[in-house]
Amino acid sequence: MKQIEATGKNIEKAIENGLKELNTTMENVDIKILNEGGLLKKAKVLITLNEEDLESSNAKFEDDKVEDIQNNEEQNLEDDSTDFEEHICENGVCRVVKKESKTAKKETEIDLEKVVSVAEEFLNGLVYILNLQVNIEHNTTEKLPCVKVTGDDLGVLIGYRGDALEAIQNLMNVVVFNKTGFKGKIILDVENYREKRISTLCELADRISKQVLKNKKSFKLEPMNSYERRIIHSHLQNVEHISTHSEGKEPNRFLIVDYVE
Repeated sequence: MKQIEATGKNIEKAIENGLKELNTTMENVDIKILNEGGLLKKAKVLITLNEEDLESSNAKFEDDKVEDIQNNEEQNLEDDSTDFEEHICENGVCRVVKKESKTAKKETEIDLEKVVSVAEEFLNGLVYILNLQVNIEHNTTEKLPCVKVTGDDLGVLIGYRGDALEAIQNLMNVVVFNKTGFKGKIILDVENYREKRISTLCELADRISKQVLKNKKSFKLEPMNSYERRIIHSHLQNVEHISTHSEGKEPNRFLIVDYVE
């Protein structure tokens, strides 16, 4: 039986760091919270690898899969190779279109209800560890399936400006991919944080763009994750004399609003 202690700026990050070190996934471990962390303390968890479960599971936690999921938020690049896949989700069913050439296509269907049930199973395990009372609902009729969590005192699932929410969403999608092969993306929202944050970011974008137009000088925003940068990019894309671009490296990548003639 292998055990490690892992730390992070919050419990979710500590769990993520521990899973990376063990090269495994949530379903193969037992987790005990040693320290919830705080202003000057890092969170600490004890992670025990269930070797019997690991042998019966073919799930592999690979860093490149994590990076692929994170990069999907900012990149939508067309694959020029002969084989690539496209996910088209509608009315609870996701069609996986495998394009073997520019003229030939092969389609299979994935039941999103089954895919989302795996995501909910992961979240139920997480909130149990954190001893949280929540209600979990999902929606598979939108372009991207979404799982929504509601309850009291759920700040630990959101984190500072949504950093914990993004980490949990990424981890959730890795677990879903390992168990189902679903390469699409499932959105996680807690207490409608994303909707509220979108409104806040759009108001910020409007204020910054007016300042840039007035002064005719570029404005550098503070570091944001790719999801938030994309919201501002999209909101300002049709504003006359305004352009936006990102600079820097994650997790300190930031957005610049430019004045253009």
